[in-house]
Amino acid sequence: SSMKLFGIVGSSGRGWGAPRFSALGHARAAAREAVERFEQELTLLRAPLDLANTTLKREARTYLDVQRRTRLAALPVEALKDVGVTGVRWSALRDGGIHTVADLAHKSKAQLLTISGVGAATAERVLATAKHVYEKVLREPVALPSPETLDAAGENVVRAAAMALRARAALNDVVLALEKRRPALRARLEPLLQTTSLRQWLFGGRDNRETAIRDAQQIVNDVEAADVSALVRTGHERYEQLRTPPTVAVRDDFRARYADYCAVIEAVLDDVTTTTVLDRERIEGELPRAIARQVEGLTLRTE
Repeated sequence: SSMKLFGIVGSSGRGWGAPRFSALGHARAAAREAVERFEQELTLLRAPLDLANTTLKREARTYLDVQRRTRLAALPVEALKDVGVTGVRWSALRDGGIHTVADLAHKSKAQLLTISGVGAATAERVLATAKHVYEKVLREPVALPSPETLDAAGENVVRAAAMALRARAALNDVVLALEKRRPALRARLEPLLQTTSLRQWLFGGRDNRETAIRDAQQIVNDVEAADVSALVRTGHERYEQLRTPPTVAVRDDFRARYADYCAVIEAVLDDVTTTTVLDRERIEGELPRAIARQVEGLTLRTE
């Protein structure tokens, strides 16, 4: 009966084959624990990289938003005349608190209509043209932070880039080496997770069970291999080093490795065109700096 059968299986080694079933179960459990321990180590060592990348993306996006808002805030509302808006009482808009194009960013038609001297047609024209300007600003290249001119948003993104560069230098090679091993370990473990089922024990055959036990033991051996242990040990040592503040000030490191910082920031702004101090210096060529800055300040109106 099924009750007798289960009694045999769980008979502490006295039933016909219970010791072999127990050996397979223990081997499977050991293999699973080894792979899970390996994955836990990998997750731990990858955590500083994930945190650094997430922080850098957030700060880079904030920096990007600040740069775009600053660009819009530099455009007086009357600048909309240059792109075809006519018949508007600009003084009425200013009296209503609309001084720059940035002030229109979150305004609705209903809000503009509450301003004395602004009618429906004017509100529609102003908002439609302002939207066109916003879209144009979105397409404009964004200047990355410069060592000479760091505002608060720029300093935040530079600090985040410094953290990302440190984390990658410390852990990238270790994490990549361990990640290459994970798929094969998991792929070999998954079939073993089925080998201790009752059906497998009854019908799998002695040879299959012996093979499964050997496979499980090999997985444990692979996880505990000297090269894997060395990688994990190195990862832990470098993880601890990241807790120590860097010996070089962030601003000084930014100045010394400007191209590296720009590259890591550009990578998380992959959908945005950016410019750097190096780009601008190449464009300026032999122009005196004062003249080059005047050229940069000009707005080309192609309309």
